[in-house]
Amino acid sequence: MLIIKKFSASWCKPCHALEKVMDDIMPSYDTSVIYEKIDIEEDVDSTGKYQIRGVPTMVFEVDGKIVERIVGLKSGNEIKNIIDQYVK
Repeated sequence: MLIIKKFSASWCKPCHALEKVMDDIMPSYDTSVIYEKIDIEEDVDSTGKYQIRGVPTMVFEVDGKIVERIVGLKSGNEIKNIIDQYVK
């Protein structure tokens, strides 16, 4: 199972744009993808654990292991390509 953790902040404009991208693409995937939204100011423990240095950052995990990490605003197609590598 693929878990996507999106780290963002309320003051981050690219984070808001990425949220819209994710809202558009996530309905394409069923329960084989778990999508978690993490506010770096509210969940400091996760921010430290995943060594988040900038937002937006997306961490992709399979079986508890990080398989991809992207920083910054990416297109829906770029994100779909990553998801499709791990979802069969």
